[in-house]
Amino acid sequence: MKTLFFFAFSLILYSQFSFTQSANLDPQEVKALKEIGEKLGLVGKKKWDFDKDPCSAQGGWEEYIFCDCSFESNTTCHVTQILISSQNISTSLPTEFTKLPYLQLLDLSRNYLRGTIPPEWATMRLSNL
Repeated sequence: MKTLFFFAFSLILYSQFSFTQSANLDPQEVKALKEIGEKLGLVGKKKWDFDKDPCSAQGGWEEYIFCDCSFESNTTCHVTQILISSQNISTSLPTEFTKLPYLQLLDLSRNYLRGTIPPEWATMRLSNL
C-alpha cells in the first residue's frame, strides 16, 4: 500500500511540475531578435516588447514570431517563422537573420527594403522567403 501511495504521489508531483514549466526562447535567439528589431526599427515604437518572451504569444509577438518549443524536453524554443509584412520598413536586410538557425519562413513583403540580399544569407535554411 505504501508503494502504491508513493507512486501516486510521485505521479501527481511530476504532472504538476511538468505542466507548470514553460518553454522559453533560446537566449542567443533573443539577442539576435533584438539586433534584428533594432536594425529594422521594430523595437520601442513598434510591437517588439522584450519584456515578454517572443515565443510566449503575449505582448504582440503572436503577430510576428512563431516558434517550435519541442526542444530539450519542451523547455527550449527556437524561432521557425518571422512575419514582418506591411510595416513600412525602409532599410537594408540585416545579416542577423542568420543567427536564427531554425528559421524556415521569413516574410518581409510589402516593405520598402533596399540593397541586395546579404551573402551571409546563403547559409540559412529557409523554405520560404
